[in-house]
Amino acid sequence: MTTRCSWSHLGALCVIGAAMLSLQNFLPRVATAQPLTGVGEWQSLKGDAIKGTWTAALTRSGEVLNGTFELKGSNVVVGGPVTGSIDNSSVVLGLAQEGTKRITFSARLEGDAVSGEWEYPSLQDHGVWFGSLSSSPKDN
Repeated sequence: MTTRCSWSHLGALCVIGAAMLSLQNFLPRVATAQPLTGVGEWQSLKGDAIKGTWTAALTRSGEVLNGTFELKGSNVVVGGPVTGSIDNSSVVLGLAQEGTKRITFSARLEGDAVSGEWEYPSLQDHGVWFGSLSSSPKDN
């Protein structure tokens, strides 16, 4: 059996190929998970003695953050799982405590540097937090 290919067949293949390439622009891109490491300090605005450090181990998939957040220096909160969002200039994290109680961390992001505010409404407390958040671990 012999198959003949004409110029019209090649033209049809070119049209199909171009359509497939155009279709790629409309398909959702699969975001690869990127690990992020964070370290820094936090301070309550209730008093100078209420302060400590924080560390984070996060995974970024697009603009979505998931991971763990640890607070040192607090006798109320030690940390736990966090979810949040990140874009080019801001980061927002929510740390669940005791079920429905939630601490919210929001900050400006400039390069690896983060600085912003946190709020814990159920304790009527709030303050500031700052540090770094990067895709590679920081040397101590």
